[in-house]
Amino acid sequence: MLEIKRRRLRWLGHTIRMNVNRTPKTALRWTPPGKRKQGRPKNTWRRTITSELKEMGISWSEAQRIASDRVQWGQKVDALCPTRDEEGT
Repeated sequence: MLEIKRRRLRWLGHTIRMNVNRTPKTALRWTPPGKRKQGRPKNTWRRTITSELKEMGISWSEAQRIASDRVQWGQKVDALCPTRDEEGT
């Protein structure tokens, strides 16, 4: 589960640094119009990321600021989501 969170955060950093014309960057900010059909989950990738950032005590604006620097973002992700090798187990 921690590895999934780590990969999501890495992808978020990559997406934030993209040019505004790129499709993933546009999709990150897009909110679909209308309502979902009955039984469809309300969770989106962005909502998942936002809740994970909230759990870690990082605001969306702070994540965007930090992610603009690739090295700093990588260090932040590594600190928040250590791999098994980094945990010492």
